[in-house]
Amino acid sequence: GEYSMNPRYPYGKWYFYEQILQVPIYVIFDPASGSLEMRSLNSGSYTLQQPDANGRYWIESMGLFLGVWYGKKSEITNYWLRWWDSSGNLLPWGEEKVQQSLQQGLQQGLQQGLQQGKLELIMRQLTRQVGTIEPSLESLINNLSVADLDQLSEALFDFSDGSDLSSWLEGLKG
Repeated sequence: GEYSMNPRYPYGKWYFYEQILQVPIYVIFDPASGSLEMRSLNSGSYTLQQPDANGRYWIESMGLFLGVWYGKKSEITNYWLRWWDSSGNLLPWGEEKVQQSLQQGLQQGLQQGLQQGKLELIMRQLTRQVGTIEPSLESLINNLSVADLDQLSEALFDFSDGSDLSSWLEGLKG
């Protein structure tokens, strides 16, 4: 029925989109075979467009490519219509964005948890070795990067008092 050009009621789909609505882009996709064709409205009739080397169609007005992707979505493996940006990067579906966001959040949370745990261990060891740590030094330590915390954990046993620690921290700045 996609190619129906019936000019009388009930109108064919093709005729309705081309002649009545004058939709600028008409796409026909068959998910069973993965076939995709795109037509653009030129001078009142649809002209078949040619895909790029990747089998995708550039849609200038959107700044995106439209193409076919074979894979799994919602537990169904099939051919799907997908969008790619101008650099050829596949754009994620909403559920993929959520999954990526969750993974990034978990990784960041894990990193922060590890950093916080490392910081607590370092502070405990420093307190045992040098006694009370001045608030200004504690603030410096709390703001160290992960790499600097690693260096500090390796240098922990070199400190006999707060001045050794203070000198070491000043050395990081310089």
